[in-house]
Amino acid sequence: MLTEPLPVAIFIDTCFERKNIKTMTDQWRVETDELKSIILSYYQEMGIYSVYPSLEHHIRREIPRLLQSSPEVLRRVAEAERRERMLSRSRRLSD
Repeated sequence: MLTEPLPVAIFIDTCFERKNIKTMTDQWRVETDELKSIILSYYQEMGIYSVYPSLEHHIRREIPRLLQSSPEVLRRVAEAERRERMLSRSRRLSD
């Protein structure tokens, strides 16, 4: 548990190391750094630059929800899957 405010970027980095988030993001063909950047931008746009101890639990629960519902994340995941399908097709055609 935090005892003083932690910069939101560092907090997000540590959250992405948690099992529930790793399990979710490992299935996607999107770089983890891209996903972190999207989530960080979301919080910074809301004016949240530090995570206070009283908000730690709430934000930790909110990050997986954001990953599953953010239009930007969903768009990038769909693009990556589309690229993967195209590469797979082109490999089969060239064999």
